[in-house]
Amino acid sequence: MNDASPRPRRPDPMAIARRITEGFGPQVKRLRQARAMTQTDLGKAAYLTVDHIGKIERGTCPKLLTIGQIAAGLRLPVGHLFPQAQAPMAPIDEPVVKLLGYLRQRKPEDAVLALSILRLVFER
Repeated sequence: MNDASPRPRRPDPMAIARRITEGFGPQVKRLRQARAMTQTDLGKAAYLTVDHIGKIERGTCPKLLTIGQIAAGLRLPVGHLFPQAQAPMAPIDEPVVKLLGYLRQRKPEDAVLALSILRLVFER
């Protein structure tokens, strides 16, 4: 008896790589904007130039070291930079973006204080 069922197709490594790299730049941009950061802010935080951040957001494929720098600059695990590994991000309301922008301009201890106050207000 000859089982002539077709073999399962192996995943195409190039197709997988394209899918990962095509979503990377837009995901970096979404995450940066969600944190009310400019390209300059992210560049400084990641020790990269503004031009480099712009090229990555437009689709240039970065080196692994650069991916690590961007994750550190955004203060996120590296996996969050790959959209196909994440659930879709909900849009962030403008007041939240304004609050994040304001807190980014303050000292870290001010942000901690603000978070403590918000917890007190919303846990009542």
